[in-house]
Amino acid sequence: MAYLQSRRNKEGQVVSYSIRVYKGRDPRTGKQLTPYTMTWRVPEGWSEKRARKEAEKQAAVFEKQCREGYLADGRQTFAQYAAYVLELKERTGLKHLTLIHYRQSLKRVLPFLGHLKLGEIRPQHLNYVYQQLSLPEAREDNEMAEARQALWQVAEARGIKNYVNAKEGGRVSLERLRKGELVKPATARRIAQALDVTSRYVGQEPFSPTTAVYNEMLRRILPEHGVTLREIPRFSADNTVISASKVRSLLSEPQSQASRLIKLLPPTTYQYLAGAHLIK
Repeated sequence: MAYLQSRRNKEGQVVSYSIRVYKGRDPRTGKQLTPYTMTWRVPEGWSEKRARKEAEKQAAVFEKQCREGYLADGRQTFAQYAAYVLELKERTGLKHLTLIHYRQSLKRVLPFLGHLKLGEIRPQHLNYVYQQLSLPEAREDNEMAEARQALWQVAEARGIKNYVNAKEGGRVSLERLRKGELVKPATARRIAQALDVTSRYVGQEPFSPTTAVYNEMLRRILPEHGVTLREIPRFSADNTVISASKVRSLLSEPQSQASRLIKLLPPTTYQYLAGAHLIK
């Protein structure tokens, strides 16, 4: 609540009220945080009773502004104040998806303003931020990730065709994924989390250096997003490891490799390739 303290002149008349709104204690240190303060000056000629009543009204308005985040301590950094406002908005019931968008936008602004105290921020700082954020390379969300068919197959196998319910709240549309169009990396991660995708399966690749490097990159990157890469050993036939790279190599040879290909391919795949005259 707000606390009032009257201040008097030499004649004993009340000339102003000091209003304080306490913030509580720092959760990390346990120390009491510096309260919000303001001074309301009594208009000349007002009685003490009238001044006290008006001061109480001013205190109530000031407290409401403090609690709702409309006022800030000029000694706070922009990063500290932004974190406070987001926490306040979350407590007052702001939609979770809106909070996510706010936090994503904040990540782009903090490198420029986060270290500045609120009382230090000037128009030229804001103009510089606007200028930097207008550059194409400044937009992280310009990056797009390829919508892997496997992710859509997981959703389709579970009978999910239109949207998934994100773990952090809200819905994520699957329309672009269903069409095989590009999606933002953040969207792909939210879909994977909603589908509880925790493993990515790939086959070992002994013939293609490019695929081997790709698998190694997946092994390093996926755990950062809670996904484990699982490499499955290749089947062998006729003392040859079965892989798409090996099949493509045999198909490109000038001499017929039908006798070898029939041992490496499922019957339906072999019949399809033979019917398309791809097997000599």
